[in-house]
Amino acid sequence: MTDTTETIALSKANKTQLQAFARDHLGMTLEDTMTNEAMRAKVRQAANRDSIPVVAEPNAPVPAAPEGEVAAAPINVISEDTENERVRIIISATEEPGGDEPVFVSVNGKAQYVPRGEEVEIRRPYYEVLMNAETWRYDMRRDANGNPDGMLRRKVLAYPVARVA
Repeated sequence: MTDTTETIALSKANKTQLQAFARDHLGMTLEDTMTNEAMRAKVRQAANRDSIPVVAEPNAPVPAAPEGEVAAAPINVISEDTENERVRIIISATEEPGGDEPVFVSVNGKAQYVPRGEEVEIRRPYYEVLMNAETWRYDMRRDANGNPDGMLRRKVLAYPVARVA
């Protein structure tokens, strides 16, 4: 299994990356008609951050760092024995009830609470549980005249988790 996420500056994210982050981490829909700047503003306001996790392109070259900065490390292949491997993450707070409380995570009967809003190191199996936790979000569907016309149901990630390099 290959680690396929990386964190990029919000200012460098394209429309597809912004829409995927908003959908998967924030439960928001960003319309195709929005400009990149409008999308970035919405994400920045909702997530209160200047970088987002994105899916890395396999075998993509690592871009050169601007002068005076250190280049990002290439994405590594995960070892077969991941039981004790550690992963650094941040779980952002959300606006919903309990959105600032620690997140309860359990793997094979062993549980831990992961605090929100601070960088922590957890074992990879707990990270995998967080990345696979999904929930449903409901939005009002509207007809051509803008009148309510039922509900739209979509599956999103349950927790706004970002991996820290």
